[in-house]
Amino acid sequence: MVYDFSVITTTDECDELEAQLQTELDAVNYRLQGRILRREKNSDKAVNLKVDEQSLLNEQQMLDNFLPTLQAGTPQHEEISDRKTTVDYRLFKVRDQMERFGPVAQLMLESAVDQLSRNQTSLQDMIAQVQAHRLTL
Repeated sequence: MVYDFSVITTTDECDELEAQLQTELDAVNYRLQGRILRREKNSDKAVNLKVDEQSLLNEQQMLDNFLPTLQAGTPQHEEISDRKTTVDYRLFKVRDQMERFGPVAQLMLESAVDQLSRNQTSLQDMIAQVQAHRLTL
């Protein structure tokens, strides 16, 4: 986009505008790098959660198969029953986390990265136009 810088009549004004734009660009760059890092971490976390879920599902299946073979009321039955309750809860927690790091969260981060990239490009273009205008003064 081309901006009209005719209202800027001195190099000091150009310097001031360029400094403001550079400050804004630095902030956008910082947010962009943060979102990119978060997107990568979320992707890694999603993979790790999927592995955790599968492990818990395997353990849950093993406990479901083993529990009926034990006599009810025995200490071993109580221990395995408690362990199954713990595994069920851990599986619930992992699935809850999977929602926070799943495809929707990834799409939202991707959208934020795209928007910040567009802002970055726009600010860089504007800075270049201010620098070009300074040369005409």
